[in-house]
Amino acid sequence: MQSNRESARRSRLRKQMHLEDLMNCICLLRKEKSEVLTSIHLIKQQYVETEAENSVLRAQLIELTKTLQSLKHICITSTTPRPPPPPPPGGAACSGLSNEFSIRELVDGFILNHPWNMMMGPNQYPLILASAEMLDY
Repeated sequence: MQSNRESARRSRLRKQMHLEDLMNCICLLRKEKSEVLTSIHLIKQQYVETEAENSVLRAQLIELTKTLQSLKHICITSTTPRPPPPPPPGGAACSGLSNEFSIRELVDGFILNHPWNMMMGPNQYPLILASAEMLDY
């Protein structure tokens, strides 16, 4: 009978220790679950931000592609040879100037002497850039 009681007591202790181990596991698993949920929330937030940024970049890509197409069109049309303008009547390039200077020489001198105008075309005349909204298609 004594041996039976001792065996029952050991069994209860083992059961209690097993129960405490299970409770510790529950606490650890709850803590892990909380960390995983926090991580998932942060990843979802980063995903939403990345998707928004991608949408902006896609829109910019479309806009820049259209701008590039417009600029290519402008370059093609600006590089086609055009006949030079006829000289003005009277022989002078400008009525207020002497025959020594033409308007083109004055404009070229102004453009070449200013560092902000670095974009020059194939004939050393400035390229005129325009946005896509300026062109009628």
